Amino acid sequence: MLNTTDLSVYGCIFEVQWDIFKLNETTPIASLAAWEPQFTFPEAGEYRVVLNVGGPAGTGASELLLSVRNRNDGGY
Repeated sequence: MLNTTDLSVYGCIFEVQWDIFKLNETTPIASLAAWEPQFTFPEAGEYRVVLNVGGPAGTGASELLLSVRNRNDGGY
């Protein structure tokens, strides 16, 4: 995952949170408050990742659906 949020205006974003859900579930399996988080998925399957950002002008969110597979027994 790559965070491409525009940072051209200094100080425009001061809150970043990634919420990771199993597809069709409402409780996140993880919430990460980091600009470039690292996360290992617990198992193969379908996931929904929501990036929430906030700043002086308000908040916004973007969502991505992922299909996670085991890569040669090297993790998800």
